[in-house]
Amino acid sequence: MLFETLLLVIIIGYIRKGKISNLEDLPLKGWPLIAAGISVYFFQIFTLRFSNGDIANTVFNNLKWFQAASSIAIIAGLLISSRDTEYILSSLGMLLNMIASFVNGGRMPVSPAVLERLGLLEQLSVLQAGGTSVHQLMNETASLKFLCDVIPIPIVTPKAASIGDLILSTGIFLIIHKYMISSKALHS
Repeated sequence: MLFETLLLVIIIGYIRKGKISNLEDLPLKGWPLIAAGISVYFFQIFTLRFSNGDIANTVFNNLKWFQAASSIAIIAGLLISSRDTEYILSSLGMLLNMIASFVNGGRMPVSPAVLERLGLLEQLSVLQAGGTSVHQLMNETASLKFLCDVIPIPIVTPKAASIGDLILSTGIFLIIHKYMISSKALHS
């Protein structure tokens, strides 16, 4: 949902006479933690997709811990940066997604019914074959199903989303919008 969120906020920001250059005023004191969390996230994905052997096995067997470390670092970085509502919302969305992934072994369960309803049969096939590095097919043993990818999003690029995705996207939207539409932008 990140692509759709960024596209929407930039379009609305420009309509409201905002400027992308105002994003340089974003409070990101916690950027080193955010960068570390993103690095851990991409490390696990690239390791699982492009390597074999001991490293890939270690990452896969500890996937929930890699996911948790990544999420906790990003959440901490966001909260160090600002305690404004939009940063708290983004952190809450990350936390909900982390919980859903953690209790399900490190990969977010995705509803097969939602994928079928959206016509995402190729994604369904991938998940039926074992999933991806961050997603798996939801089954009857999945925990906290209400936090998993069970919400159909039929617009732009159809997908199954979680309540955490929606809260995270709302927070990101509000952060970017707030700084695009700063008083500097509206009065220049």
